[in-house]
Amino acid sequence: MVTMVSHLQSAHEKETLRRSLQTTQGEIAETRQGLTQAQQKQAAAEQALREVRAQQRARTLTQGQYRALVEQLQAGPKGRVRIQFPVGDAEAQRYANQFYETLHTAGWTVESLGQVQRIFGELPVGLELAASRPSRTSPAEMPPYGEFLLRVLRDVGLEVSLGIPHLDSVPTEVVYLVVGAKSQPR
Repeated sequence: MVTMVSHLQSAHEKETLRRSLQTTQGEIAETRQGLTQAQQKQAAAEQALREVRAQQRARTLTQGQYRALVEQLQAGPKGRVRIQFPVGDAEAQRYANQFYETLHTAGWTVESLGQVQRIFGELPVGLELAASRPSRTSPAEMPPYGEFLLRVLRDVGLEVSLGIPHLDSVPTEVVYLVVGAKSQPR
């Protein structure tokens, strides 16, 4: 009888331990799942932070882009360029200064570095190249050096759109490089 009671107590203890083990294993699984979810949230937050930091960083020409632009622009047709940036946009002005320096170093005639303000429509965003009678899809209305400048800028990895000059009367022998505001993430 003592053996039987002892055996029943042992079976009861084993069952209690088994249930306790199952509970602990369930808690471990829940903790792992919670940890995985927390790690996913952390990764998403870190990605969002990287995107915000990248958006806050000022645009700049890399040394490689600067060297490639100067080298290519020295070798091709040159012409007159006016560089513009939005009124009050210090980041665009600094970026515009880099283009001024690049074109000047490459032997181009940079007539002015000035501010642009649109009365109707949006201020420019990104880089725009404009001539007196531009086409939104083709640089065909640009002087040959404008087409060359567009190709070289794009060749070094810069996104450049074709724009419309921001003045009523634009000399046909001048190309405008508008350094617009920094684009915002979508």
